[in-house]
Amino acid sequence: MPRRDYGWTISSQRGGPGGAQFDDMHHLEATGRPADEFRLEEVEFFWWAAIGGMRATYRNVVDGSTVQCPQRGRLGAGSAQTSWTLALKNNEWVTGAFARVGDSKYRAGGSCVDRLKLLTQHGGARGGGDQDFDVQGTSAAGPCQTCVFQGSLQVTVPSEAPQRSGAASAPTVRTVAPLERMRSSRSCRGGDEPSPQGLITGGQVVRAIAGRAGDSLDAISFVLGPPIPEEWTPRTHHLFPQRMRSAVRTLLLASQRSGDDCLWGKLDRDTLFQIIATTCRVCP
Repeated sequence: MPRRDYGWTISSQRGGPGGAQFDDMHHLEATGRPADEFRLEEVEFFWWAAIGGMRATYRNVVDGSTVQCPQRGRLGAGSAQTSWTLALKNNEWVTGAFARVGDSKYRAGGSCVDRLKLLTQHGGARGGGDQDFDVQGTSAAGPCQTCVFQGSLQVTVPSEAPQRSGAASAPTVRTVAPLERMRSSRSCRGGDEPSPQGLITGGQVVRAIAGRAGDSLDAISFVLGPPIPEEWTPRTHHLFPQRMRSAVRTLLLASQRSGDDCLWGKLDRDTLFQIIATTCRVCP
């Protein structure tokens, strides 16, 4: 089934040519719902000599349901001693990835991804803790030397207190990107990124995972698109799934009607926007 065009991009692919190609986007769309309604909620990696595979879970922000994609790869699966899980909090997004490709033991069939580091806007964390999310196979030797992608978030910071003139200062838009030392470092170690205090209004984050897998995770890449904000405003409207945007359009068209038979037309703009924001609140 061909993937719908969401205007998203895909990162470079890092790894070897073995295994079969996979793309979580196709599995999400096979549920009958557009992929733009899903956010990455959890990804489990398991390993042996290299990274043996992964399994990703996505949450639909419209109805709150979850979809677990098929397991990609198999070596090392089924053991708590050889698996790590990255559980993303609500409104937390993967904004960067570093990888290492190496020649695993002969049974891996050649070059595979043997080390991977994922970053979020809060810093990569394992199991919700404060450790970097850095997963590697037992034969991995050396740091994550290759950047798979570098994303970012645009955050609108609330305006400061009113100035002497009585008018509040305009909201400030800033970009939260990986730390400079993470962008240039050859090491998998690093500190936390600054936590954005404000409303997410843009950027480029992981929306789905793709790559190649057979016995192991032969290669990995990421489908990149804008994040889904936690709150609807006219400024963030374009970042919401198509189904939500269509519902908003219907309400706005109804508000343009006049006459005693249309209650929507009797609402002032602020009240209407508040109703829309409540209606479009994403499922945690």
